[in-house]
Amino acid sequence: MIAAQKTQNQKPTKDEQDELDEALEESFPASDPPAPASPPTKSEELEQDKKKP
Repeated sequence: MIAAQKTQNQKPTKDEQDELDEALEESFPASDPPAPASPPTKSEELEQDKKKP
């Protein structure tokens, strides 16, 4: 016997939705991308250049 597959327009059951919600909460904030780093300021660049041999 072949199990029935859900189509995109079928809503998940309450249990399925609860399970998904719990999994999403447990993965937060690990699923967030890292914040982009800002480039060094001109004064920071000048300081780094002074330290270079």
